[in-house]
Amino acid sequence: MRKSTIIIIVLIVISTILFGISMKDSFNRAQRTEETDKEIANTQTQIMQQKENVVQKENKYTPVKADMLRFLNAMYSTNELSMLKKFQQIKPFLTGKGLQQLEPKGDQGMPTGDAETKKEKINYTQKLKQAQVYYAPSEDGMTANAVVFFTVSSSLNGSSSDANYLLHAALKYDETKKQWLIADMKDNQLVTEALDASYFYP
Repeated sequence: MRKSTIIIIVLIVISTILFGISMKDSFNRAQRTEETDKEIANTQTQIMQQKENVVQKENKYTPVKADMLRFLNAMYSTNELSMLKKFQQIKPFLTGKGLQQLEPKGDQGMPTGDAETKKEKINYTQKLKQAQVYYAPSEDGMTANAVVFFTVSSSLNGSSSDANYLLHAALKYDETKKQWLIADMKDNQLVTEALDASYFYP
């Protein structure tokens, strides 16, 4: 057998061995990648399941009512005339669409720096007087729905009045804050306006 033939055979054998090693390594890498992807997917599923379990555990009348009342007190039990400042007070109780819905466009309310305003002393107080919360969880338990009938007592320079309101909101649970936040303000108006609009009738 010629020397060149032997060299060719040896090169073919070496190439075959190297190719086999390369294929085995590629297969092992692909297998490891697949296993890693499965582990990541399983971990994400477990995290999602844990999150759902936490939310569903808290999706009960008592915690939803408590957080709803905290929001209402921050919103209505205040002497603040500026809507921008009032928004800063209620911001911690809002999320998602709720933030957009309640964020004022411009400084609505009494101008605090106006010379004429400074001349006239304004004594203004507002307080949440009473509230009745009705609650229902969403089908998947990830959202809480609340309908609240509440009364706000207002006083301006000694003249007092009460107004009855109807609020319908969707709430989402924030695991970091461990509280329900207003995610969507579906309806918020005076009860008289709601009745006039036949709110309760088809």
